[in-house]
Amino acid sequence: MNGDHALWLQATRRDSASAARLLAPEFRMQVGSVLAGPLLARTLRGGLFAVVDGDTILPRVAVEVGAAPAEDQTDGVLVEAVRAAASHGLAMVHATGREAGVRWALVERVHGWPLRVLLGRRGLAFSGRRLAALGAELADVLATMGRAQQGVRLVHGRLSVGHVLIDVTGRARLGGSPVASDFPGLVPDAIGLGVTLACAALAVAPASATSTPASNRALAAALDRPEHSGRLSPSLRKLVQSLLVLDPRGFLPSMSVLRDEFARHMEGLPMGMPDPAWGRALSDAVQGLPPGHRPTAQDAQAVYDELLPHVEALRPPRPRVLALVPPPDLGAPIDGAERPDAG
Repeated sequence: MNGDHALWLQATRRDSASAARLLAPEFRMQVGSVLAGPLLARTLRGGLFAVVDGDTILPRVAVEVGAAPAEDQTDGVLVEAVRAAASHGLAMVHATGREAGVRWALVERVHGWPLRVLLGRRGLAFSGRRLAALGAELADVLATMGRAQQGVRLVHGRLSVGHVLIDVTGRARLGGSPVASDFPGLVPDAIGLGVTLACAALAVAPASATSTPASNRALAAALDRPEHSGRLSPSLRKLVQSLLVLDPRGFLPSMSVLRDEFARHMEGLPMGMPDPAWGRALSDAVQGLPPGHRPTAQDAQAVYDELLPHVEALRPPRPRVLALVPPPDLGAPIDGAERPDAG
């Protein structure tokens, strides 16, 4: 990494030009044993960065880098919990590490499209059993992730349409590493699930990265409007609305109960099995839309501000070759379409 692209590491004030360097194709930094490249997305406590081997950006893995309070001691259980949940749709975590107040995680880079990007795409309607299937699939992975590991209960804590990914096989995946359930500032997963499903049913993305009781009530009311109410059965609509009005400090339904409730509305569609009609709709909707998405300048600034107090853990790259766990196979492509890395 040349001196120009190392400047953000020594910056002592908020500097938009320094933050923008995180987006540059030539950006490099060393995080633990991982050589990180340009920023791919903003996360709860930092950012998701490309992983580089030499001058090559690796297509199947990425590294999450974020602030880690000293009291957060979930590192020892994180990989074990994720391996249990990965088969249910959670993006895989291959390895984790911690250094000088920063936690990094080497994670699967899902090739697909965030639900936020897909909402409103031509012919891609989330209604009836398709919305119920999305709810059941997400509740299933959250239930598996939430089973206590070594006495620590993990949650997602910031579920949104940006964290739900539809991969190139048409499968719903959940991105983002779990955190301990007592981590401050989290949104209960049941409420996040309600917000995500309401946005999918309405084909809208929330304007803000955080949900509020007022915004959740607005989503619940929008589901009752005549132009939207016909998309869902009354019972399914009420189920989604019930999640939107939950009190974060009150009773919260378990994910296993919610999974079973949503599964009742799937009208015989088996969980975990591809729906041919959905596969065709997805193939049509994403024509010309490459998998993945580019972070904005605002995303880069937010990540920069989050990581700036921990620059001692982020260094110019050192020469080494990263040895990786072979990533899982993505499975068959949709309707014979080539995978994004084919060629």
